[in-house]
This record gives sequence, structure tokens and C-alpha cells, in this order.
Amino acid sequence: MDNINKKLQALYDKYWSLATKVANNVIHDYGWSQDICQEVFVSLYQLVERQELNDDLIKYWLIVTTKHKAIDYCRKAYRKYETVGYEYGENESQEDANVRRSHHARACYVEDEMADYYIKKEFIKEMMEDLEEHNKNWHEIIEKSYVEQKDATEIAGELGITVENVRTRLHRAKSWTQKRCQSEYDGL
Repeated sequence: MDNINKKLQALYDKYWSLATKVANNVIHDYGWSQDICQEVFVSLYQLVERQELNDDLIKYWLIVTTKHKAIDYCRKAYRKYETVGYEYGENESQEDANVRRSHHARACYVEDEMADYYIKKEFIKEMMEDLEEHNKNWHEIIEKSYVEQKDATEIAGELGITVENVRTRLHRAKSWTQKRCQSEYDGL
């Protein structure tokens, strides 16, 4: 039990701010984001205690679970907003109230898209770090090709290698990355 608590404390210290950012990107309320993160870490504690979660997947599990809990919160708030808080008033038509509700629903959708973007951005960052750790030459070529938008001829000139060598390294880097990261990407 003590090992589980130490492990959870380490995970909490490592991923708390990331989970809070993910929740806050969806609901834009720091206080509620903290509450959502507390719920997520309670769920994580239960999974770690039962040893049902692979250590390599904890970060991704936290991101996805936090995002979904925040979206659920958004949906519940919208239902409450729709049924309780937004009956149209004296100076407001039902049409105006419906427009207000649809704006709220659209905002939740945009927030969901932002959370997806943030998760993918984190995934790409980790993928590039893994690639750099595995092969710095491949990382450099991927970065020059996709980030700096340079073609094979420019890269070859900068690195002092042939264009064919650039294309081969680029192909190998993409193949390695795809094999290593495809299952994680599909899970996002």
C-alpha cells in the first residue's frame, strides 16, 4: 500500500499541471478544472491499486480521461443550463434563448477541438523526443523537413550528404516512428 501511495504521489507531482491544463482548456474555469483533476486522480489511484494500467500509458490515460471528464462536466452543465437556468425572461423571446443555448453548445464543441489539439501537440512533442533519443540524425532530418519546410536538396546541402541519403533517412525515420507510435496515436 505504501508503494502505491508513493507511486501515486510521484504521478500526481509529475502530471497534475498537465491534467489541469487539459481540463481548463475545455471548461475555462480553473477551480472546476482542479475538481475534475481530483476525480481523475482518484480513478487513477483505483487503477494503480488494481494494477490495471501499464506505466507507459499513464500519461495518455490521464490526458484522455481528464478531457472526457471535462467534456462530461460541460455537457452536464449545459443540461442544467438548458433546463433550469435559461428559461427566457420577460424581455427575451424563446428564439433568443435558443440562440444563447446553441452558442453555449458550440463553445463546448470548440473547447473539445482545442483539447484534441492540445493532446496531439503533446503526443507529437513526445514522439519527437523519442526519435531524437533513438537517432539524432533522423530527428534532425524530420525537423528540417516538416518544421522548417525544407526540401531534400536543401537538407542535403546543409548536412553535406546526398539527396538520396536524405530521402532514405527520412523514410527510415517515418517508418520507425509509425511502428513505434501508431497504436498510441490511434488511441487518442
